[in-house]
Formats: sequence, structure tokens, C-alpha cells
Amino acid sequence: MSVSSVYSAPREHMGVLLEPADAGRRLAARGAPPGFTILNADSRLLSASLRGRLELRGPVVVTGHQAEFFHAGVFAKVIAAERVAALSGGSHVFLTVDFDRLRSADIAVPQRTPAGARQVAVTYAERTDDEACERLPRLAREHWLDVFARVGACLEDYAASALGAYADAFLETPDGTIDFCEATARGRGGVERSLGLRPARELRASRLAETPEFLAFAAHIVRDARDFATAYNRAQADYRRRWHERHPGRPVPPLTIETGRVECPFWLVGRSGQRRRMYAAERGEQIELFAGDETIGSLRRGALGDVAGVAAVWSTALPTWSLRPRALTLSAFARLLLADLFVHGIGGARYDEMTESFVEAYFGTQAAPMACVTATLELFPEAARDGVVELRRARARSRDLRFNPQRHLREIPAELRRSREELVARGEQLRAERPRDRAARREVYQSLRRVNEQILRGDAWRPAEYDRIAAQAEEALLEARVQHEREYFFALHAREALSALVRAIGARIEA
Repeated sequence: MSVSSVYSAPREHMGVLLEPADAGRRLAARGAPPGFTILNADSRLLSASLRGRLELRGPVVVTGHQAEFFHAGVFAKVIAAERVAALSGGSHVFLTVDFDRLRSADIAVPQRTPAGARQVAVTYAERTDDEACERLPRLAREHWLDVFARVGACLEDYAASALGAYADAFLETPDGTIDFCEATARGRGGVERSLGLRPARELRASRLAETPEFLAFAAHIVRDARDFATAYNRAQADYRRRWHERHPGRPVPPLTIETGRVECPFWLVGRSGQRRRMYAAERGEQIELFAGDETIGSLRRGALGDVAGVAAVWSTALPTWSLRPRALTLSAFARLLLADLFVHGIGGARYDEMTESFVEAYFGTQAAPMACVTATLELFPEAARDGVVELRRARARSRDLRFNPQRHLREIPAELRRSREELVARGEQLRAERPRDRAARREVYQSLRRVNEQILRGDAWRPAEYDRIAAQAEEALLEARVQHEREYFFALHAREALSALVRAIGARIEA
């Protein structure tokens, strides 16, 4: 399935994107996946071990996102995963990517006032440039009470929204302090329960990265870092060529292959919470490890052949650093050893075309299938729609008034009209006969501009009126965008709207 060329977020309110539409039936009909080798172990045994460790039963449907106050399009993935898992009698897992940086420290809330619609930014944390979310400090419950109170105060109808269910679950704490990543998972679960859904099994990606199965997977890659990077980079180049991608960092940057060392597709998170890119260099029997340019440890190649002892090997090599996967590495691991179906949004599904390529090239197998799900919910679907056409028309009219006042003004002094006509004729003559005489043409243009200004001084209210109309059109457009934004925090929506989304997605899956 290719999503790069055909899929985009629905533009209409309550629009749903679900591909493939028969994801539930495909999952139910899927046979046992083929096995491949990771270190000295069969992947099927590792998968069974991982699922047993996480207490997962039946077909496993996985989705996930960064720890943040995400929008309804992301919540649509949660709904779809729950519905598919229910249809297949399996488990559904939400993978919270908790080692990414905090992308925003504000909750954007739309507010309609007598003066018009505006967007209010409710700040909830101090943003740091390079600190992983998993290391964010715990904050007092009172801090978060104040945040939700400020958000709720901006809503037109707090009681009808899902914010209460989210906040009640988010604020549950035994000691008065709150871990942000854990709390966002609780909040999401509170909304799921309020909608009659089975809450997803929460799995923090940092915990997944500390399992013996993931550490074996990582050792398998680091042991052959150059071969893996070659396959990874070839998949990246193929993707860019296939979709005519010009930006050098898309879909993701290639891994650096140097003479002395190779970049690995992992993050290293230090005790301070700062992330560093991981590099490996072969030094005979040893594999030297780097966090950026800093040498931090080494692995003995001979010790990486046995899955049973690999966790101890990593612990010895990285006593003060935590190993975390980069985006496509996490997706590859989840689709190889954890999921029977992975539910992506549009961005992840596009990028995972590259994942599928390097998985097949390096591991010699196919990743578990994926589905692509998103939706568009608007807080004010009844508001006036986009005013781009009106704004363009008003701006064009205001500009034309200044360049061609004779089209808009009825009374122009005969002398000024005649001067203008002569200058226009002179300009046309120069363009035809002396197109390279820029100085002469510039002089005519400046003279024409002065005449236009003199004409407009005779009817000064007209430019002001045209500018006022353009300014009103711009304000109307900004208000429309505020009201029809699709990326507002999902719990700001009415419970009934989210219930309607559950029904819409469920109907599509069960059809």
C-alpha cells in the first residue's frame, strides 16, 4: 500500500480516513508471520517472549504518539485500534513515545468573544531544547489544576466537553505530584472509558526499549552497523527518488557513514535528560560507542551473539546512558516483534514506506501490515468557512485602486487624467522600442506613481474604505482559521462529537 501519493487529512468536519477499509478482516485472516534470526534467536520466539512479558493476548494492534495534548486526528487512531482489536478478539496497545523532546509547552484553545474569535495559548511547562519527555520533572497537582481551570475557562461549554473526563483521570496521583507522560496516558484512558471504549494498554516506549527483546534487536543492528546503515540509506534514497523529495532531511536524514565510525539509528539519553545521537566504531573485537562526539563505552563483539546475556552486556557498556530507538527503528521493532497490525497516521504511514524497504533488505522479511487512520473534527463546524477568495479580491481591489485610480473614481481633474494617459503611453512606447532602458522606464513609473497619488488625494476616503474592507476580510479569514482548525486538543471537543467519531470509525471497520 502506498500512502504517499493518495492520502491527506479529510477537509470536512467529521471526515475519516481509514485505509485499508477492511483492516479488521485482514488482521483476522492473517497467518503466522515468517521467522528470521536476531542474534542467535528465532524472531517468533522473541515475539512470543515479548508479548508474554507485556501480558498481551490474541492479535495485537498497536498505535501510538508522542506524549502531548494531541488532536482528534490522533485520537482517531486510538478508536480504530480499539475497534479492530475488538473485532479480532485481540489486544490494543498505545505506545507513548516518551523520549522525544516536548514539542509544545502550550495548549491552544479557541475562544469566541464579542470582538471575534481568537486563540488563547495556555502554558503548562517550560520547554527545553534537548530534554527527553521521560526526564521532565514531576509537577504538583495544583499546577495542573490551574492549567485545566484556565483551559476550561476558555471553552464555550465545558460541561459538554470531554475535558472533565480527561482532567479527572490526568490528576489522579497518590503523592500530590504528577509525571507528565503517565498523566497523558491516564487522561486519554479517562476519555476512552467515558466513550464506552476499552482503554488501550499503555506502553511507554522507554520501557519497551529496556526489554531483553529490544536490546537483542539493538545489538543485532549495532553489531553490523555499517551494513544496516547502508540498507537504511538506500531505502531513504529510494523513497526520495520515488516521491521526488528535495529536502535533504526527508523523510528522515540518512545515517552518517564515516571512515572510522557509523551512525546508529538510536538515541542515547543521559542522566540530565539530554539526547545524543549514537555512533559505533569497530576496534578489533571491541565496538566503541559514542554519544555524539563523546566516547562512552564499548561492547565486545563476541558477547553479542547470545540473546540471554545481551541485557547485561548493554548495562555494562552504558552504565549512565539509556538506549532509545529513533522513529523508524521503533516502528520497525514494533512491526517485527510486537504488532500484528500497526495503526499509523498519515505522516507515520508515509515514512514507514522507507521502514518496509530497509526491513526487507536487512532482515530479509516483511513487517506486520499497517493501517493509516486520521480524522478531522472541528470545534465550530457551523462557523463561516474559509475567506481566502474574499481576502484576495479585497486586496486586489485595494492595489488596483492605487495603480489604476481611473477605474474606481468618477471625477478626475482633466489635467491629471491627461498627464496620466501621456505617461502610460510613454511607458508602453519605451517597453516596445527601448526595453533595456531601465532608467527611462523607472523615471516614467515614478512620475506615474506621483500622478496617481495626486488623483487619490482628491478622493481620500476611497483608499481608506478599500483598506478597511481588506482588513475586515483578513480578520474574517483569521477567525475562520481559528474556528476551523483541526489540531486542537481532542478533549476540548464535545463528548457527543467524539462519540459520533467512534460510531463513524466503527461503522467503517465493521462494514
